[in-house]
Amino acid sequence: MGLYVLRRLLATIPVLIAASFLTFTFVAAASDPLAQLEQQRNVNFVATHLANKSEGAGWRAAQILSLLSWLRGFSEQKIVAGDFNAGLSNLAYIGGVYDDGWSSAATVTGLSGTYSNGYRIDFVFHSETSRLTPRAAHTYDTRNAYGVRPSDHHPVLLTYGIN
Repeated sequence: MGLYVLRRLLATIPVLIAASFLTFTFVAAASDPLAQLEQQRNVNFVATHLANKSEGAGWRAAQILSLLSWLRGFSEQKIVAGDFNAGLSNLAYIGGVYDDGWSSAATVTGLSGTYSNGYRIDFVFHSETSRLTPRAAHTYDTRNAYGVRPSDHHPVLLTYGIN
């Protein structure tokens, strides 16, 4: 499948959250244009960065609720990714609406944590009602030969199938 159309870049975002929004249209490879149109799937992608520990869990919970409310205005398929600055057990508002792609991927490789202390605080969630299926997840170790990393976070790559 290929990326064909970048449909919009949302310029206005809620004050409580830092997010970037893109909509991609994925089209199945087919020689028949009508078959391509029937298999077309939009995927709304949001990247976010929530409050850290020093700003408090209460502020982070307010950000999550604001983010979820804002996302209700967009159609399926939805992917929300970023630094949530909390472990999955502390992101209760996400459950029941979005699934953790890393936890539900068919294949998981690489490091088990995304942060320098070994915890997983960076996530890629997909809406439970979407047609997205996480196929593989990989967390990269980006240390150089001297053990120095470019960030205190490890990059996460998720591969999704679109049904």
